[in-house]
Amino acid sequence: MGRAYTEGLQGDNLTSNEHVGACLKCYVGYGLPLSGQDRTPAWISDRHMLEYFLPPFEESVRAGAVSVMVSSGEVNGIPGHANYHLLTEVLKGTYQFEGFTVSDWEDIKRLNYRDHVAETQKEAVRQAIMAGIDMSMVPLDYSFYNLTLECIKDGSIPQTRLDDAVRRILRVKFALGLFDGRTAWPNSSAINDFNKPEYYATQLQAARQVITLLKNDGNILPFDINKITETNKLLITGPTSNVLSSLNGGWSYTWQGNEQGIFPQNLTNKTILESFRARLGSTKIDYYNVSSFDQLFNIDNLLNASRTASYILVCLGEQSYTETPGNINDLTLDNAQLELVEIIKNYTQVPIIVALAQGRPRLIRRIVDLSSAIIMMFLPRTASYILVCLGEQSYTETPGNINDLTLDNAQLELVEIIKNYTQVPIIVALAQGRPRLIRRIVDLSSAIIMMFLPGTEGGQALVDVLMGDYNPSGRLPITYPKYNHRLSTYDYKWCEVLLDNTIDVEFEFGHGLSYTTFVYSNLNVSSTIKWNDQINITLNVRNNGSRQGDHTVLLFISDIYRSITPPNKELKGYTKLSLDPSEQRQIQFILNQTDLSFIGLNLTRQTEPGLFIVTVGNLQANFTLLADDIHSD
Repeated sequence: MGRAYTEGLQGDNLTSNEHVGACLKCYVGYGLPLSGQDRTPAWISDRHMLEYFLPPFEESVRAGAVSVMVSSGEVNGIPGHANYHLLTEVLKGTYQFEGFTVSDWEDIKRLNYRDHVAETQKEAVRQAIMAGIDMSMVPLDYSFYNLTLECIKDGSIPQTRLDDAVRRILRVKFALGLFDGRTAWPNSSAINDFNKPEYYATQLQAARQVITLLKNDGNILPFDINKITETNKLLITGPTSNVLSSLNGGWSYTWQGNEQGIFPQNLTNKTILESFRARLGSTKIDYYNVSSFDQLFNIDNLLNASRTASYILVCLGEQSYTETPGNINDLTLDNAQLELVEIIKNYTQVPIIVALAQGRPRLIRRIVDLSSAIIMMFLPRTASYILVCLGEQSYTETPGNINDLTLDNAQLELVEIIKNYTQVPIIVALAQGRPRLIRRIVDLSSAIIMMFLPGTEGGQALVDVLMGDYNPSGRLPITYPKYNHRLSTYDYKWCEVLLDNTIDVEFEFGHGLSYTTFVYSNLNVSSTIKWNDQINITLNVRNNGSRQGDHTVLLFISDIYRSITPPNKELKGYTKLSLDPSEQRQIQFILNQTDLSFIGLNLTRQTEPGLFIVTVGNLQANFTLLADDIHSD
């Protein structure tokens, strides 16, 4: 992925107006702080650093990335901006990185006032430059420039180190054509071509592909268009249903990405609600506005709105029940509901209409005289489907810190209230960049869709998937946890499993449903592999359904015994294919000994002979790598 990112941004010509220099961030270990909070310490062993964290940067450097932004955090007690080993010895030495490194915002100064490894700001600048920082990000703060000159004059930073940093920056600027008059502002073709229709078409296709169908009980999806009528409407609700910011995430036009008022007005993108209205027409859509992510009901908003209201309709009643669970000791309606009417009446003289959705006469003496009209409802159920759009407000960095991975209680409660009121199928769409826990509502929902952060075309992409115009093909690139204190990754060690040899998660890594069915068969691999031979793995994939579908095949390898405790399995290959109904195709994976390697006892990459298990879906096959000699790279 790092290589693809680099090559996609830079292309094969850095002076082209269609490409930019890639910046790799955040180097390195930023994504695994011990506390789970932004910019807090990470403790990563040398083995894990070499096995998991450094390889994406190494591969991206080999692909020609021209710049690296340094992590704002610290690893093993050493701030990223003062880590000579990782910046100079590894990045510029071992990986032979020829571009420049750049600080994150004001993190050189933080070596002094936050990290307390430098007694003065001058010492912070010296430590950062000597560790391997070439450029300070903060453009209008000249203290870095002035303090660097002081360090050069007193000899605490050698002239050769300054020359190296300047040389690296100039090398990239020359490669980008910046000394040849190339500019992206204001009249270049790159700016003039912004908002091209084909760009939106590409983004729409990407958004469709990222949407992952996690649950689909009874094949409730795609929607039956004939069931959605002007009398049986599609009800849409939830805090992410009518905002673009939650589809885009942080760094969308602004730092936190939450200022929708400044989003360009000429864009064709629409919210989820707007996209469904455009597809079905407004007369077939009901919308219940829930704009708060963390508060289901706001009495202040209600009271403020009542000032200009002509009537106030207050809907009261009971949760659904039957038999013993419906037993009560007092027929009086819940105090909180009665109190709501009393509060409104004390605040305004606007007529109050009370609608009671209940199957028995709960006592309402306290509010009878406060109400201008009382209507007895018997739980009407007129929606065809209920689409509940949940997720997170846009965020980035420290403002995104949370103490509990569980989705906000108000959002979970919204689904619970709807479920208690009606048996209409509930479809939950999650617009979020991380797996917020939804255990309370999984069993209440007929279908669950993970949208991630699909971008400005995400609303249209969801319409296409739910209406059946596009067959979902996304697969989870993460393990979706079930509980706060039982987080796991797919490649867990055997000692981490429960007594029944399972890891209890909500949805497994690679999980993703389709509107068709794919069947694997004939998994083949030679039972014995000589040391230098390729490992040739083949299998058949068939579309057994009635719809065309795209499908990603995941290949896992399990190393059964080795000198370092092995994970239960590791993803070693994948391929995506498109199959028509009843079409079957043979696919092939070719691996070598490097694909079976790991960071060994001596902290070098090595491969050991022995028994391996190949797993693709529900199929497994074994092979033995024959001993020759332990191979190290």
